[in-house]
Amino acid sequence: MRPLLKLFFRLIYQELAITYDLVSWIVSIGQWREWQRQTIPFIIGERILEVAHGTGNLQIDLISTGYRPTAFDLSAQMGRIASHKIKNQPPEGSGPSGGSPPFV
Repeated sequence: MRPLLKLFFRLIYQELAITYDLVSWIVSIGQWREWQRQTIPFIIGERILEVAHGTGNLQIDLISTGYRPTAFDLSAQMGRIASHKIKNQPPEGSGPSGGSPPFV
């Protein structure tokens, strides 16, 4: 079972990363994005580090509410998808900012 599970996770986060949004929508019965958005009111401070950002949906929501998140993901494919999504968003608002690099 373990090798099969490893294969599944490698495929969903690497070779089949393009299907991640659909898979998360199906397994959450369409609630995944809403669950992510519900976390935003609980953010304290201006600096946000998102670990394992996936396809970038939470980053888009954070940016649209005025934050400037710093994010990373071990999957290069997820990084490309997130980067493409974020670059194709219209600029909105002016988020929290500071003079220091994040997380120094």
